[in-house]
Amino acid sequence: MGANFGRIYFTIVLLVCFSASACQSAAEREASQIAADRTASNELMRINALLSSNRPVTSIDLDSITKLRAEYPNASVVRVLLQGVLIKREDWAAAEGIVVQTPENERTNPDRINLARIYFKQGKFLDAAGVLKTIRPDAIEGVEAAALLGQSQFYSGDLDEAAITLESIRNELVAQKRSDDLSLLGTIYFRRGDHAKAIETLQKAVEISPENISANSALSRAYAASGDDSRAEVYRRKLQSINIRVAAEEKRKSRVVPLFYKLEDAYAAKDFDKVIALVEQIQPDADDATKPTLYQYLAAAYQAQGKQAEATNALAEAAKITQK
Repeated sequence: MGANFGRIYFTIVLLVCFSASACQSAAEREASQIAADRTASNELMRINALLSSNRPVTSIDLDSITKLRAEYPNASVVRVLLQGVLIKREDWAAAEGIVVQTPENERTNPDRINLARIYFKQGKFLDAAGVLKTIRPDAIEGVEAAALLGQSQFYSGDLDEAAITLESIRNELVAQKRSDDLSLLGTIYFRRGDHAKAIETLQKAVEISPENISANSALSRAYAASGDDSRAEVYRRKLQSINIRVAAEEKRKSRVVPLFYKLEDAYAAKDFDKVIALVEQIQPDADDATKPTLYQYLAAAYQAQGKQAEATNALAEAAKITQK
């Protein structure tokens, strides 16, 4: 699911909140209040962008959206983004609790997609499919719902239904550059023995995302099965090269991740000197996806110590990287 995970429709949810048919009066009032609250609106947009990126969600981000939830308890945009934060942090129980405590008639389609995503991550593929089938294909979120439905059907073993579902949105998958979903559709064709369709679909997936491991792997196997050994070898070697790079990246992450957990613990314990020291320790191995988060921790630590100039500089560095 990877990069597709963050497709939580901030603008869509705001529009839904203004719809009298979808929200109660309390939610409508809070939607209007959020629209007038520039600080809250900017923070919600920041969190939405974070969920759409490959940057980690920190305890600072969780604290921020939790505070907004307390301030605007009936706003569906806040509710859905809080679910997204909890899902990205893999806190499935808490994320599910936010959805299920919302009455069925008040749930938005993004609520339902998040609930399906939670079920999917827990291996409850039939439950996920059941939720997704309640979303109309012509809904604004229809492509997102259908893509996740196709994945759920595939992993529950129903390849035929998965193929039908993903074929129904194939053009949209291409237009939205959803390489993972195209790779899955190509894999289904391969497993069913339709090598020509598999190759056509997997080629499109690789064209969109040249480093897609599953697409390159399936493409190599599809060419081999179709008798084109030379092209199969091309993609086998390419896959081998990608795997070497991925292994190096995983090695880097194995150094960074434990320190990141220590950083979160130090921040929670309000040991701000340790927060600053850990940030300095992590930075040499950090990539551009992680550095903004490190600067946010640094800014929060400096802010807590009353070092406003240092905090401002740290936030400015985070903004520079984010805007690249």
